[in-house]
Amino acid sequence: MKVSYFAFMAAAMWACCGCSSEKSGDKPVADAKIGIRTSILDRSEMRTPSLDSNGSGSFADGDHFSLLVSDGADGLLDFDYETGVTQLYWKDVTFASSPEKVHFAACYPKRDLSGAQFAFDLETEADKDLLLARTADVPAGTTAPVDLTFRHAMHRLVVTFTDDSDVDTESVQTVCTARSACTVDLLDGTLKTDEGRKASFSARGKSVFFLLVPQKTSDVEFELRFDDRTCRVPLSDHAGSHDELLGGMQLHVELTLKEGRVEIGKTTIEGWGDQGTVEGEIIL
Repeated sequence: MKVSYFAFMAAAMWACCGCSSEKSGDKPVADAKIGIRTSILDRSEMRTPSLDSNGSGSFADGDHFSLLVSDGADGLLDFDYETGVTQLYWKDVTFASSPEKVHFAACYPKRDLSGAQFAFDLETEADKDLLLARTADVPAGTTAPVDLTFRHAMHRLVVTFTDDSDVDTESVQTVCTARSACTVDLLDGTLKTDEGRKASFSARGKSVFFLLVPQKTSDVEFELRFDDRTCRVPLSDHAGSHDELLGGMQLHVELTLKEGRVEIGKTTIEGWGDQGTVEGEIIL
């Protein structure tokens, strides 16, 4: 009986070992976690996420953005992704087509997505600085982090009044009238400006800025109000060869308010890119 007992135990142990040929650390692809690694390029004047003086930065734990995953055909899956909280696995990203590669796209602030496109209107949006990210051709089931680099979709227009001005520049009110709405295609990362809608945005002070949808400079006009006077300044008249305000770039206009005229010291696009400098003046 002893011989039979030990023979039985040995056989059982061998059988158990034989059934455990898979390494203990291996996981099925469906159970593998999708690591999302985010960064932000060229961002200014934003409290959340966290950004440095050059405009780049990162999301903080608790920040929400919308995540869209595509199979490259008709399959779309969207997620409300909370940084530091959301746990996303490949088993959550399944398509009938069983693609070898998938495409990730994201936007901040988060949207209630219905498909890949959504409307964005600066006149009504509480957070006007739309950030977009897109990473294509990610191997399905990869354990490598998915890098999402967010870029600024809007154009940033800065107006600064120089110290040589003859008026109290802190009291100058600048009204910017421009096209305000667009349709965003999140998968392509593109914007289509609504040509039929304009809005006016107002700010007061020596240096002000406006976030605008990408558009022609001929669609933008300033109205400067100071000392009971009003001066209209079409941007295209003083933008030189710069016909377009591009997304993710910053146009900086320096103005000097003199008795009888508004002098344009220089106009540059900087921070998000550089398209050159023009100078001129406006007679009141």
